[in-house]
Amino acid sequence: MFDLGQPRSAPSSLAGRCRELQLFTARLDALTAVEPVGGVLLVAGARGLGRTALLGAYAELARDRGHRLRSVAISVRGAHRPYAPVVEAFEDDLADRPELTAGLDPVTRRTLAGVFPRLATDGPVAVPAPYDAASALRTLCGRLTADRPLVLLFDDVQRADPATVALLHELLRRPPRAPVLTVLTYHRRRSGAPFGAVPTTSGTAPTSVTHVELAPLGPDDVAALGRGRVCGRHLRSAPALSGGNPALLREYWRNCTGEPYCPVVPWWSQPDAVPPAEFCAELETLTPGARSVARAAAVLGNDADVELVTALSRLASADALTGLDELVDAGFLEAGRGVGTFRFVHPALLAAVYRSTPQGWLLAAHELAADLLRHRGAPVQAYADHVERGASVASVAAAEVLIAAARAVAGTDNDRALRWYVAAERMLPADPEGDRRRRPLLTALARCQLRAADLAAVRSVLDRRDALAGTTTTDRVEQARVAGIRADLAMLAGSPLEAQDLLIRALRTAPAHDGGAHSARLRVALSVAGAFEAGPLENAPPWCEDAIVAAVGSGSRVLQAQALAVNAVVRLAARVPGAAVRSADECGQLVGRLSADELAGRPALLGWLGWADLLLERPASAHDRLNRCLLVAGPSGDVPAQVAALCGLALLAVRESRLDDAAGLAARALALADRTDSTLLAAMAAVVRAEVALERDELDQALELTGTSPVDAVVNSAWWHRAQLVRAEAQLRAGDADACRLLVLESGGGEDLVRLPAFEQARAFGLLARAGAARGQDAAPIWAKRACVVATELGLPEQIALAQLVLVEVNGSHAEEPHLLARRLGAQGGSGCRATAVRACLLAARRYLGVGSTSAADAELHHAADLVARLGSPAHLVAAVESARAEVAVEMPPTAAGHLGLLSPRESEIACLVARGLTNRQIARLLTLSPKTVETHLGRIFVKLAVSSRAEIAHLVGRAGAVTHDVPGRTA
Repeated sequence: MFDLGQPRSAPSSLAGRCRELQLFTARLDALTAVEPVGGVLLVAGARGLGRTALLGAYAELARDRGHRLRSVAISVRGAHRPYAPVVEAFEDDLADRPELTAGLDPVTRRTLAGVFPRLATDGPVAVPAPYDAASALRTLCGRLTADRPLVLLFDDVQRADPATVALLHELLRRPPRAPVLTVLTYHRRRSGAPFGAVPTTSGTAPTSVTHVELAPLGPDDVAALGRGRVCGRHLRSAPALSGGNPALLREYWRNCTGEPYCPVVPWWSQPDAVPPAEFCAELETLTPGARSVARAAAVLGNDADVELVTALSRLASADALTGLDELVDAGFLEAGRGVGTFRFVHPALLAAVYRSTPQGWLLAAHELAADLLRHRGAPVQAYADHVERGASVASVAAAEVLIAAARAVAGTDNDRALRWYVAAERMLPADPEGDRRRRPLLTALARCQLRAADLAAVRSVLDRRDALAGTTTTDRVEQARVAGIRADLAMLAGSPLEAQDLLIRALRTAPAHDGGAHSARLRVALSVAGAFEAGPLENAPPWCEDAIVAAVGSGSRVLQAQALAVNAVVRLAARVPGAAVRSADECGQLVGRLSADELAGRPALLGWLGWADLLLERPASAHDRLNRCLLVAGPSGDVPAQVAALCGLALLAVRESRLDDAAGLAARALALADRTDSTLLAAMAAVVRAEVALERDELDQALELTGTSPVDAVVNSAWWHRAQLVRAEAQLRAGDADACRLLVLESGGGEDLVRLPAFEQARAFGLLARAGAARGQDAAPIWAKRACVVATELGLPEQIALAQLVLVEVNGSHAEEPHLLARRLGAQGGSGCRATAVRACLLAARRYLGVGSTSAADAELHHAADLVARLGSPAHLVAAVESARAEVAVEMPPTAAGHLGLLSPRESEIACLVARGLTNRQIARLLTLSPKTVETHLGRIFVKLAVSSRAEIAHLVGRAGAVTHDVPGRTA
């Protein structure tokens, strides 16, 4: 009977509610059918799933049909008056239309007078029983529908008084025999038994009761709701953070700026944010006992056990259990992960309860929670939050607890450690004993702020430490720690030379009684500072050797691994690729034996190893290490490691021609670096974003990014030199070969490029070669050959491929050279080599086209298209190939093109080789095929071209514009 088509007016904001709207539309259609049929819709759903919004959409649809509409939002305030929602729904009708009650029998009229006080003209009337009230209400509904159907909407029925619930239950059992559609929305867990006892149907039987269960929105619905309204990060993270709850989605998206990669910080994670009024209103519906239990659970956080909740709520055990039941029934709490534990359904509910609790109550509860957990023997970090929030201002004991907890989590949760150190300093007294305890605390605090790349805060903390009385100490361990922090501070500020000086001085007084651990840390830090310095690497290699020896002597596998990773990068920069590979392999083996806890405190180790693999052109390993670095550094709050990992992943994406992914990763790195005051991180992220812009041919952006103040501030560092090369290539592509040449020579310190690391020299020599060719210089091939020599010495396939392409390009030779290079590179595999092979194909096609060999040019482009497809069809390469194809299509003779266009790329290749006079065996050897396969292809060529001899094939190929030296085609 009901047609579940599209609703006539479905509000666009109700994403994911098409089924519910269709059901209601079908019910509306049934009200005006030849035989009108009423019914009941029961809409159940948890808090925030949009029951009220859906009811508003129902009202809009009913109003559009011209039906009589009565809508009531049931509130707690009217719950003490029997039948209050029913009175609100019909009171205006009874006042304005006295004919509705005219002629009623005395029993029905008296019953209605008991429900509606307005009708009790002869004095107060006793409240009727629900069964009698329902019978009288059916009569009233019948009269109201005499001229048009009636739609009754009751929202939040779980708040209604017991008499109303019983009356509605009777109406559900026996709906009015009139065109009346009743819709009831309720919270399933707070509705009680009556609605659960009503038998429901599928919605196709007359006067049936249909149950609609609202489910959370799926990822596609969330995307439809947020697309065009919020930024990409908020859109992608919304399903996980909101659970598909529309109310939580709205709150989560409330602070989105719409800018790309704006911070994903929902209000419930912001310490000073005020909870929405609707959340606080929900709390007021709870009984006092349930509110006390909710507050206790909020103090304890998620997975709080019943015993602690009972103690903090200060209720009797039975009362606390009753409160827990009420909170579970109300949708505030659910079972936790452990036996006998509970947790809030969503962090927003926990935040709303906590922030609406009086401060005095919170202080006492936190103090009690800390004592209870301490007596249980819980680890110090389990109750440090309670100590922080419940302890007095000056408490040495509380400060010691917070310091111990911060040390325990510093490697895995930098934000918590930072907060606890700050709170501990505040609790220490301002006396000599307090200052003695404050000195190492401030050192640890500075280390945490360094992980967050908050350089101004680090300087402030170190200044406060230096200002303390008696700071000049003979404690060499403490001195070594402070020296390491100051060196890292100088590095992040873009001053590797200053960092080196600080570390060298610190090593002279490093402690020897600790097994060399602190000396090893300082030597590893010195090797890192040397790796960032540009110019001839005279100091960095011996520093790396000393670091490895010291790390081995210290017995720390983590320090050994980091020393080896840095050494791999330095050795490659010094043009010693064998040592670089050995160090990277040894480091990988050590990392494989490290535990998760050991790695958690050193994400930079994974970052260095990932970068070593990246520079050694081992993409799979680099992906794994850099992604692991990001996973470890994110929760631990290590911002420098996060930026380094994102930059490395962006460059990997560039090599694999995934430019959209590369742009996203680089933008994330820039956004993260911009939230710090680190010159080095800002320069690193800007240079990587410029590399992406260069690949996307966004030359103005590449020039702008490489000319920013952070890049200029790290002059003569490794990242400054890379920026100059990016800038030089942008200038060359823009047509300014002179500017390109000057930038490369300035960056390299002369024609030998001695100031550049070896892994940048091949690129730099290639730029000099291309600039020289553009200026018509005879030295261009010499520069290109030097690029090939450097790349070959390093043994890096992608660099060799690029250098060979530059050599072929500047030689100005016939198209056969780029053709053969493309085939060789395409057969090697690897994304970087294939991308270079595509460029070689395009170069060959241009040269074939320049001598009039359009068929050969077309075959080159067929091969290029095949390579692009194997690369995943990146948009910029697809566009380049299509542009070249359009150019060839203009030049190709139509008849010949039509004939050869019937052939597949492989068949076209074999046809051109036949035209050159090659035998089947020679073709098979050249294309690495079997002679039988060549014969099969040749048979298909005969059929498609309607020829019967090899001479006819040669004639058609010749008409297509091929010349004696044509070598088109593709390889498998």
